[in-house]
Amino acid sequence: MNTRQRRQVDYTLGICFRCNGEFDFDAEGIRQVMLKCHDCHRNVHALCTELNDITAEIVQTYNWQCVDCKSCLVCLSKNVEDKIVICSSCDRGYHTFCCNPPLRHIPKDDWYCNQCLSMPSPPSSPAKQVCDSLQDNRTYRLRKCPTPTVKYLEMKQPRQQDENIEPKSSSSAKRLRLRLTVNEDDRQSKRGRKQKFGLSKEEEMFYKTFGYKLSEEEASIERGTPRERDREQFEKARLKAEKKSPVKPANSDTEIPKITTISFGRYMIDTWYIAPYPEEYAQSYILYICEYCMKYMKSSFVAGRHKKKCTARHPPGDEIYRDGAISIFEVDGRKNKMYCQNLCLMAKMFLDHKTLYYDVEPFLFYIMTEADEHGYHFVGYFSKEKRSSMNYNVSCILTLPVFQRKGYGQFLIDFSYLLSKKENKIGTPERPLSDLGLLSYRSYWKTVVFKHLKDQRDPISIEDLSRHSGLTPDDIISTLENNQMLTFDTNTKTYSISINPQLIESHLNYVNQKNYIQVKPENLSWTPFAILQDRLAGLLGENPKLTIKNADESMDIDVD
Repeated sequence: MNTRQRRQVDYTLGICFRCNGEFDFDAEGIRQVMLKCHDCHRNVHALCTELNDITAEIVQTYNWQCVDCKSCLVCLSKNVEDKIVICSSCDRGYHTFCCNPPLRHIPKDDWYCNQCLSMPSPPSSPAKQVCDSLQDNRTYRLRKCPTPTVKYLEMKQPRQQDENIEPKSSSSAKRLRLRLTVNEDDRQSKRGRKQKFGLSKEEEMFYKTFGYKLSEEEASIERGTPRERDREQFEKARLKAEKKSPVKPANSDTEIPKITTISFGRYMIDTWYIAPYPEEYAQSYILYICEYCMKYMKSSFVAGRHKKKCTARHPPGDEIYRDGAISIFEVDGRKNKMYCQNLCLMAKMFLDHKTLYYDVEPFLFYIMTEADEHGYHFVGYFSKEKRSSMNYNVSCILTLPVFQRKGYGQFLIDFSYLLSKKENKIGTPERPLSDLGLLSYRSYWKTVVFKHLKDQRDPISIEDLSRHSGLTPDDIISTLENNQMLTFDTNTKTYSISINPQLIESHLNYVNQKNYIQVKPENLSWTPFAILQDRLAGLLGENPKLTIKNADESMDIDVD
């Protein structure tokens, strides 16, 4: 005869191995708390293991073990099971000989481990007080009730003292029923643990926060809180350190930490504006910058070590111009991103309106240097967009303060217009210009316009001047107006150029007396970036790209 073998239940899949899911919900339809043994992975209700809500929350904070897998927390051994005593609060197991101090025997009443003893002592249960009030010779027994929050105490009749009297039938026996309604947390477990702690809401939230592992004394932060004496000692030490410091600290309430000086090559240069260097570098009043690779450092020791290891002796990129000791290098912001970003950060300390620091990829940088036996020393630079929709030939221009008043600014401006002529374009700088930049450009425009008007005898228009000089008509008109050489005829309603030979002659003589270096177009060896890219795109069979730069951003768009 074939008998069907009953399939064994897998209690690791969420079924209680004590009740087989019979008590998943209580009488009010609330799901019972389910625990999982860390060793055997079986699931069991907290109710089925006779754990109250507080203990059930505690056991979920550590790797809980069921009764069958319970081991000693100290020696981690399951041997000598009859010597394992279980804490009535956290349900952890300990050997009697592993406890501190050791126990001689297993306690008959509730026992709490040292970790739980640091918590407030539990008061006597209300149910126990009711039972203690029933002091008589009658006998009571506990009867189970379907509702877990209600228990019944049934009072039995005492035995008849006279054995001759026949006992009454069970139907007529007088039975007294006492109904005691207590909270579920007050129920006594079979192991005699007291289930309810007398904790206020604040104390209960405190122990939940620290997982019932820290007492109030252990969680107190008073030990780390500085006292008045500590504050006084700190203030004395701070004042003593400030007196020894060669630089007075800035008032944090009114002043922002600022780099006041940069060590650049063999020069110590005072800064004019604040640059957005990282906070750890901005706290120093002296910033050390390598003049070859533009790496910035915050101490002379680090700068000295870097100087010995740095192999760069000229800017990265291609040398496109050389005239004696003067050289100009073209640096691509995409190929040498870190160098260009560091260069922009340094330039911000001398330029007020500069806002470009990190988005350097759409720009080309032209670095002017002076060469000697040690290398190519940085003098100044200007940057321009690779493809400008507004025909800007300069986005940012700077000459270091130690090299100013030597004609290098005029040289860089003239060089930018030379590149525009090579591109067959009429260029102009990007606005707004700094105060020094505006003065330099007005002086340059004045010199260029006066050179073209010096020997001019025939009538000439603004368009002719723009085509010959490479300046925009707006720049030429503003130059003529500033020098009172543009007049308006009220009769014909037209403008005319009034040449002042004496003014032109005196200005050109003043410029020639300074003997500034001049740009020599024959020394330029350069191919415009746009032409190179278009040639490369043609060889690769791709469409050329046009870069359009808005106020704060730039983007590449394909054009047919």
